[in-house]
Amino acid sequence: MTLTVWDTHPDHQFADAISRFEEEFSYPLGDDGRFRIEHGGDGWRFFHALGEAAYVVATRQGEVLAVLGAAVRRVVGPDGASIALLYLGDLKIAARARGGRQLLHLVRAIQARFGGRVGAAFCVVMDGTPLTPAHYTGRMGIPAFAPAAALAVFWLRTAAGNAEAAPAGMIRPCDQDPGQELFMELAAGQYRLINGKPDERSLMAPQWLCADDGSACGRLEDTLRAKRLRSTTGEDMRSAHVSCFAYRNVAAGARLVQAAAERAAQAGYPMLFVAVSASDAAALAEFLGSRLRSSSPATVFGTGLPGPGRWNINTAEI
Repeated sequence: MTLTVWDTHPDHQFADAISRFEEEFSYPLGDDGRFRIEHGGDGWRFFHALGEAAYVVATRQGEVLAVLGAAVRRVVGPDGASIALLYLGDLKIAARARGGRQLLHLVRAIQARFGGRVGAAFCVVMDGTPLTPAHYTGRMGIPAFAPAAALAVFWLRTAAGNAEAAPAGMIRPCDQDPGQELFMELAAGQYRLINGKPDERSLMAPQWLCADDGSACGRLEDTLRAKRLRSTTGEDMRSAHVSCFAYRNVAAGARLVQAAAERAAQAGYPMLFVAVSASDAAALAEFLGSRLRSSSPATVFGTGLPGPGRWNINTAEI
């Protein structure tokens, strides 16, 4: 087996091998749907857009057996302190290669890259995934991951349907600095991510949206430079995302999402993703009405975290 750490686009032959490998994997979406993630040769770009990154690919005789991506994220904790956490994602091991030491080799490659510089890590897993980190961590030198927070991933129609539109002028574009400042204020007391380069993964120019009264904010973007989604029935799930989504109350949050959906529709995106805390999901879903196509539960797993707390997660970075 050969391990390769990519930090640039692989050649066409390697990219094609990764694409074939990804066809084996699908994830839960709503009550009865499933979807696939298609990185192709751009998995490295997805993680590089998050921070200092490593994208490890295990191969044998030209066939991809396993992949794992990681990036160092700067996170502000519930107490307001800034910490470095390692984000892990896109773990895939081919069925024919499971039960061996592939995971251990991938993890050791990540450990070799980042050494002792990061003492805590997290990942996000869609509920319904057969094997979660609780099944395969805590042994062979791999730190034990435990559930840290519950999320709901909303997939929304950008067409209004019977949803109440956001009042004109209530939600406006804002510059990055005031948008980021408002996000940090509204998400205070949560784990919140503060670094990243969304322009590296997004075809559209990322655009901050802020409520006039400071009650909600979010950043509209996509992932099409680095990740594409397709349902297992073949539907192209071309979607925009609301990142850095924070609000003073669920009514304000719903207005922000509605305004983002309208802008996404104008830009040619039929669907929109956003993640919310599981505790707010039911109330937000009621406000959003027929826009909401599916709500999928997900769990943040962590190891070495300084303490419990609510997490603010971006769907564009899962």
